[in-house]
Amino acid sequence: MSVQVVFDPRLGVFRHHFEHDPIVPGVMLIDYYVAQGVRARPDRMAAGLSDVRFQQFVRPGEPVDFTSCHSGEVRVERNGAACCTFKLDIAQVRLLASAATSKPGSMRALRIGALRDPDYWFLDDEIEVDHEGRMASCHVDMVALERRHGYLAEMPRWRPLVLIECAGNLALALQHLAEPGGARSRYVFARFGEIAYRTDCSLWEPRQTVVTHVKRFGTMLVWEATVSSPWSTQIVIRGAVSHGGKTQ
Repeated sequence: MSVQVVFDPRLGVFRHHFEHDPIVPGVMLIDYYVAQGVRARPDRMAAGLSDVRFQQFVRPGEPVDFTSCHSGEVRVERNGAACCTFKLDIAQVRLLASAATSKPGSMRALRIGALRDPDYWFLDDEIEVDHEGRMASCHVDMVALERRHGYLAEMPRWRPLVLIECAGNLALALQHLAEPGGARSRYVFARFGEIAYRTDCSLWEPRQTVVTHVKRFGTMLVWEATVSSPWSTQIVIRGAVSHGGKTQ
């Protein structure tokens, strides 16, 4: 499959990612392609992506080409240069196994303010953190988020974007606790070793729990996460890397 797309620069999300420097979120790129696969195979209920790498930023208004290669790799290119690459499997039924779990009784509540644009933070002021400072969790009320951030209604598939950003923001909060002030430099997603999520995102329960476990702190922040409700797991992320200080 090969398709070209231009992300509308008038979308409100680009006022916040990032302020005065609009960049198409990496999750928007990969989910756009996932959505095309789901439309072609509506019986498939989950997407599994592996070796997701973000090489260059995509700006809204720029034409980008998505090309599926014979090797199974999908390339996202701008003017022939790779911006993102990944492998995709649209599965009919997929067990989304947990990558990170909170331990009962091992978490303490902490108040942490937004470490980036408040309209792109998505977390409540209070999160739960384990005593080692490597795992954090929060509850996300999707109905309240949509009401609070009106621009989300412009994107039919905003839920994967918001919840994956929540997972990354929890990693930033843990980075801030480990090195106060360090997380305020701009972090962006550099890669995902694996990311799997249910594609029927409009049917996800309105209340979700996000759990993030940081494996390594620093400029290259390594983490994994799960997003789940009491009834099902929506998202699993393994081998995620957020790169701090990257601007171009």
